[in-house]
Amino acid sequence: MMKVGSKLSRTPGRLILLGFIAPGLVTAVMGFSGCNHNTESPVRYSTSAPADCLPDIKLIDQYGNPFSLASLKGRPVLVDFFYTTCPGPCLVLTARMRSIADKLGASLGSKASFVSVTVDPERDTPTRLMAYAKEQRAERKGWIFLTGTPAQVDALMTRFK
Repeated sequence: MMKVGSKLSRTPGRLILLGFIAPGLVTAVMGFSGCNHNTESPVRYSTSAPADCLPDIKLIDQYGNPFSLASLKGRPVLVDFFYTTCPGPCLVLTARMRSIADKLGASLGSKASFVSVTVDPERDTPTRLMAYAKEQRAERKGWIFLTGTPAQVDALMTRFK
């Protein structure tokens, strides 16, 4: 079975974006573990959670360039895990994220970011990630598709639970 997860990292005062994004994804996402490490409810948020929980892991983006997740600290970030050959659930999640991206408009990239990380890094090269982004109409400023070594992806997934 495929693991699909999502996370929204936020800073205090940015809960308006949280309220805008979270309802649209709840039905498509298996869990929002969040940075607050709350195990009571997968959709519970706290403003006292650490604001910058993105790990300093460097992966490769859809353009073949190194990308540090830590570079996004201090801003809202929606993270999901997918793979390009996923027959259904990944497509639904990507479509929901695309819908939110459409609603965010120019704010995506300037005020918030989306990060999609492949769980099949051995097959999902930067070229395949770019093709997937284009095919899914997700190629836009502020939406980063990432791959890396299996160990890097596993470490990131562990961090995001």
